[in-house]
Amino acid sequence: MKKYLFLFIILIFCNICIGQTDKYGISIAAGIPFSDPEPINQSPLKSDDFKIIHKSYSSGLLANYNLNDTILLRLHFEITNYDIRIFQNNFDNIIHDFDTLIYKQVNIHIAPGIIWNIKNKKIRFNFGYEIPFNIIGKYKLNWTSISTDSLNNNIIYKSQSIETYPKGYSFGLSAILGFSYYPIKHFSISSEFSPSLLYSSYFGKYSRQYKAILPLNGSSTFTSDYNNKGYFYEQRFILYITYWL
Repeated sequence: MKKYLFLFIILIFCNICIGQTDKYGISIAAGIPFSDPEPINQSPLKSDDFKIIHKSYSSGLLANYNLNDTILLRLHFEITNYDIRIFQNNFDNIIHDFDTLIYKQVNIHIAPGIIWNIKNKKIRFNFGYEIPFNIIGKYKLNWTSISTDSLNNNIIYKSQSIETYPKGYSFGLSAILGFSYYPIKHFSISSEFSPSLLYSSYFGKYSRQYKAILPLNGSSTFTSDYNNKGYFYEQRFILYITYWL
């Protein structure tokens, strides 16, 4: 994000030197992905009774070109860092089970788009479409499982496994709905919601490294071919600041 901010400042300085037309715009964006990546839907937890914490975020740049007063063309570049943590506790009269799952992944999002604007003084309402192409990074799951006895709370079982899903890609169509506010000349602050229908393909090797810690030490490794294709729905929300050249 610091690199994007430095580039943003350089562009402002250069534009002051050569003059401004508000024809072109460069945006710094930050957002939150609302949808979970595909492998998380294959969670190995025993039930749906769990607590989930999202620490995922995205950051990126948008290059904008005002074709006329109502139509804007843009190129959207974004990096999404998924960090999803799931906690589950199962209790009965004899054994308490505690499971912790941490999912991590980095995706790259590239999308040309077209936006239509409806002006209302300093506010513009935006709607349009993007054609996204996503480079999907490896997906890693770190799963720790602990069992204790209910009487003394002593650990009677502990294990850890690391699962790795292969890389892939996705593409499709995204709708865009949002608004922009122009507080001063040459600057705008925008927010948008973007639901997408995407086709994805994962291919490569899946691996699982298992390590038993209690009551006996032991380890094993399993690998297999992984090929998963299909359609899925994704949602994202982003905020961005634009400087118009």
